[in-house]
Amino acid sequence: MENNDFELLKQKEIINILIGDTKYGENEEISMPYLSGPILCEISTIFGFAVDCFETRHSRWVYLYDLLEYCIKNEKVSDLLLYIFDKKQFKEKFKGMSFTEIEKNYKAIVEEIIDKINGCLYFSDKKLVRIGNNFLIGERN
Repeated sequence: MENNDFELLKQKEIINILIGDTKYGENEEISMPYLSGPILCEISTIFGFAVDCFETRHSRWVYLYDLLEYCIKNEKVSDLLLYIFDKKQFKEKFKGMSFTEIEKNYKAIVEEIIDKINGCLYFSDKKLVRIGNNFLIGERN
């Protein structure tokens, strides 16, 4: 796998999914947690890409686009995706749920979101895959 396959994740449609702007589901809303500008700036800092939110005032998708570019250059995209998809990021979404509900909903959301991202990647003959503690862009067979 070549690292620049992660460039495919910089599509606006995929970024909108990752920042929580795109919602799916008929009965229950399925989406990633909403990532505000300040949260995206904080995540950028965690990954070594310092951004001053108050100075730059970009849209949220630009913050994630820039962070993805940085992570691609520094081979940190898998770590970034692990961070964004971590259960802790879903804390607000799962507030008040039982252990079993959290486990079930987390699994369903992550599977659905990865499937939707793979729908965006379909015509590039690639797919996003999570194998243990790694995210990869692999060949779609």
